[in-house]
Formats: sequence, structure tokens, C-alpha cells
Amino acid sequence: MNRIVPLLEGLFAGAVFFVTFLYAVSFIADRVASRAINSGVPTPMPELLAINLLMLGAFTMQHSTFVRRAFKRVIRSA
Repeated sequence: MNRIVPLLEGLFAGAVFFVTFLYAVSFIADRVASRAINSGVPTPMPELLAINLLMLGAFTMQHSTFVRRAFKRVIRSA
């Protein structure tokens, strides 16, 4: 029993990865996926840049906060 659970978990994780990877390939290749990479509405470049910069900023703020010693102290004490 001690060996079966990790084996099943690994097989499940591998299967989920494989299905996700196949969907990503079909999304980019515009084949089987219900939506494709080119199926969206065209958006003006300034709006795209603003959205991308906001997403990048949110990602940067989150990750720069997580490396602070004060944040780690709060998490460890909780």
C-alpha cells in the first residue's frame, strides 16, 4: 500500500500533464480545441501592451514580496 499511492499519484499527474500538453498543441495548431489561438477578437496594440504590462507588474510585485524577510517571518509565525 505504501508504494501504490505514490505510483497512482505519479500516473495521475503524468496523465493530467499529457492531456494538458495535447490541448496546448491543438490550441496552437488550430485543430481539435474548441477555441484556437487565432479565434479571438483583434485588439489594438496599446491596449495589449497595457494589459501585458499590468500582468507583468502584478507578477513582479507578488514575487518580489515573497522574497522579503519580513514576509517570510509572518508566514512562519502563522
